[in-house]
Amino acid sequence: MSAPPTAPADPSAGSGRPKRSVPPPRHPTHAVDRAFLDLERRRPDVRWDAGGVAYLSGPPPSLTDLRAYVAFRLGELPLLTSRVTGGRRPGWQPSEDFPVDRHVYEVVADGPADWDRALHSALNAPFAPGAYWGVWLIHGHEPDAYALCYRFLHACQDGSAAAMTFRAMLGDGEPSARPLPGGSGVFGVPRRFGAAAALATRFLARTFAVRGHRPDPAFAPTGERRLWRGRVPVDTLRLIGAGRGGSAHDAHLAALAGALSVWAARSGVPLPRVTAVLPVDARRADEEQTWGNRCFALPVDL
Repeated sequence: MSAPPTAPADPSAGSGRPKRSVPPPRHPTHAVDRAFLDLERRRPDVRWDAGGVAYLSGPPPSLTDLRAYVAFRLGELPLLTSRVTGGRRPGWQPSEDFPVDRHVYEVVADGPADWDRALHSALNAPFAPGAYWGVWLIHGHEPDAYALCYRFLHACQDGSAAAMTFRAMLGDGEPSARPLPGGSGVFGVPRRFGAAAALATRFLARTFAVRGHRPDPAFAPTGERRLWRGRVPVDTLRLIGAGRGGSAHDAHLAALAGALSVWAARSGVPLPRVTAVLPVDARRADEEQTWGNRCFALPVDL
């Protein structure tokens, strides 16, 4: 992937967009947003963030330039400047005075051998107080390559919104450029909602009927994150999936199941039954696409 475009020196002049004279409107929180906010307050010892890493080619930008670029892109993503306001009826209120420097950071690797340490630092760095997301510039392992790590708290975004945000932040397209779900004619809910709900119901029925499928209680997760990565062309996944009547996503899940099986054998942790929780986007076409939680979890046996 090539480097993102460079922001003009004067964003208001370069983009042709007038500066806002009034704050943007307040965006209501969803019930799932409020649930995650409550979980963060009740369980500060648990990590409620997720994210992704984009591997980019070309000389890495300076931290100052990256912060200026992100600030420029926030003009198209105003809800990223939000904070929670409203007490009993909380909402996301975009801020006119947003501290970009508390959301964009840099991790420098000391050569190729230090790459894993730098990536680990970005994946586990704490958020600034009051921040709901962050971007980490990771470089130093190669002269013409770098990475951007985008992480977010689940209270403000689900995976679909975060992916859309990251693509909008890195590219030239509008945030609504991705294909949006079509309505089913019933309250505008996407068609896949009903099918996914039926699958989830069948899964729950099987779960209640099965006993003894829990990991060894002697195994306690550490809470520390490690990233194990492998690069496979998307066309290869599509060919593998199509050859067995499936899709690239099916091939990806099959590879994950195989990796977990190998890990269980090596670590001595029995995994007689493994369930993946897949997010399904339930947004309507007229809903905000880059903020909030509008997904539900679909359990799938691997």
